[in-house]
Amino acid sequence: MPKFKLNPRQLRNLMVSVLLSFVVALPVLSQPLGLSYAWQYPVVDADENTDSLDGENLAAYTLDPLEEIDRADQLFNRSRNENDSTTETAPAVLDGEDENDNSEPVDEQAAGTADMPQETATEPTEPPYAAVNYILYISANELNLRAEASTDSTILAELKFGDKVNCVGENAEWMQVTFEGKTGYIKTEYTSRTMVFKSVSQTVYVDANKLNLRDGPSTSGSVITSFGYMQKLTRTGIGDGWSRVKTSAGKTGYVASDYLTTKAPSSSSGSTSGGTAPKNSSGNRIVDLAYSALGVRYVHSGSSMSGFDCSGLVSWVYRQIGITLPRSTSGYYSAGTAVSYGNAQPGDVLCMDTRRYDGKTSITHVGIYIGGGKMIHASSTKGKVVIQSVSQYLGWGVKLISVRRIPN
Repeated sequence: MPKFKLNPRQLRNLMVSVLLSFVVALPVLSQPLGLSYAWQYPVVDADENTDSLDGENLAAYTLDPLEEIDRADQLFNRSRNENDSTTETAPAVLDGEDENDNSEPVDEQAAGTADMPQETATEPTEPPYAAVNYILYISANELNLRAEASTDSTILAELKFGDKVNCVGENAEWMQVTFEGKTGYIKTEYTSRTMVFKSVSQTVYVDANKLNLRDGPSTSGSVITSFGYMQKLTRTGIGDGWSRVKTSAGKTGYVASDYLTTKAPSSSSGSTSGGTAPKNSSGNRIVDLAYSALGVRYVHSGSSMSGFDCSGLVSWVYRQIGITLPRSTSGYYSAGTAVSYGNAQPGDVLCMDTRRYDGKTSITHVGIYIGGGKMIHASSTKGKVVIQSVSQYLGWGVKLISVRRIPN
């Protein structure tokens, strides 16, 4: 049989046919392997001599690194949803769900989610407070003391015009203050560092032998003039222990409120102020002054005709004749000289212990002896200045500690 031999032209055509068949079949054969695009990028044999390739042909065999990475992601991520263009992070376990999931809990705040940017919560911060320590006065008719520096916070107390608070922190909007043992916040705009005065229009009288009119509401203020006993004044403002007054001559200044009274003086001799006090002409100036205070209401720490406590009454009576006595009951241990109750005279000071069950002996109450076994004292029980039988008072378990005679 003669041997079939292809001539050069037939051999070349055969090789071209085989090559074309291979090129056509390659995409179909590579699809199950996930290499559907590999045929588009022929790989250059590392051992092949490429020195003879020109620049244009060399570019055709060179892979773009970035494009190759993108293509590889598409070629090898077979679990990818072709319609999804984002990558989601697994959410944290929701309340009550996935109770059987034993995987590690997800830190939602740290991980966030891919389709929603994680927001960082910013806590509202209070403006800084400068540490201070001074007195503030309320300049509004009513002002709320709040638990926090916010008009939505809890109200701790309601402050009134002229109330005094201690400021411990300040800024332009809020003041941090203490009031009656409570610490809170009030609006800065409704406060004043200087004393405020409630406007009034009252006729008042000087309830002291001598009273200084000052240019400011303080004992450090300069003295403008002085007033005598029962001098008439017009009060135009009431502040913290001070009154703004005007004289008949038109002078305006400040006086201590404790030494003013609204009761007009009596025209009868021997009585220092009118009102409902019974007339008394004992000839004893101390007793007559004590009688003039009968019926005045009991006020803790009061020492004027506007209100008395026990030591306030005794000190006020003696102050009217120019004698200064202790303002607290404990100071009467050494006031004047001691005498026995059997030798007591009108005007002597009776010193008693009303706290009979505390196991201590101390002076807790004082009154003025007016003779006949009676005294005048400011009674907290009856709420006013009254005449009291000494023996009856002691019969209630009160102990007489001392009788003090004050030289006058």
